[in-house]
Amino acid sequence: MASKKGNENMEAIRVELQHMAEAISELEKIQTESQKESQDDIALRFHFVKKSLEKITENYDSTVKKLEKTANHSVKMANDILKIAVQTSITLLKDQIERRKGDIARAANQKKQQAWLLSLCDDAIHHSGLNMVNSNRLDNRVGELYCNGSKQLN
Repeated sequence: MASKKGNENMEAIRVELQHMAEAISELEKIQTESQKESQDDIALRFHFVKKSLEKITENYDSTVKKLEKTANHSVKMANDILKIAVQTSITLLKDQIERRKGDIARAANQKKQQAWLLSLCDDAIHHSGLNMVNSNRLDNRVGELYCNGSKQLN
C-alpha cells in the first residue's frame, strides 16, 4: 500500500517536472524570439514555474518522509524477526543440550549397571572357587548375587 502511494507521488512529481520543463522551454523560446513579450506574460510564466517547483518540493518532501517511515518500519520488523529467530535457535540448542545430557546420564547408568554385573560375575567366580567346567553352579551363584544386588539397589 505504501509502495503504491509512493509510486503515485513519484508520478505526480514526474508530471509536475514535465510541466515545468515545458514552461521553461516556452520562456526560453519567448526570450529568444521576441524581446517584445510583455513583462506580465513573463512574470505569469515564472510564477507558474515557481508554483510548480513548490508543488514538486512539497510532493517530494512528503514522499521522502513516507519512504523513510516505511524503511524504518521495515528495518524494525526485520530486526524483530531476526531477534525471534535467534531466540528460537537458542531455545532449540538448549533443548538439544538437555537431551544430550539425559543421553549421557543414561549411558553412565548403563555403564554402572554393566560394571556391577561384571563385578557380580567376578564375585561369583571368586567366592565359589569354581572352574569354568561347572557352569550350572556358576549360573546359580550369579543368579543369587544378582537378586541380592538388585534388592540392594532398590
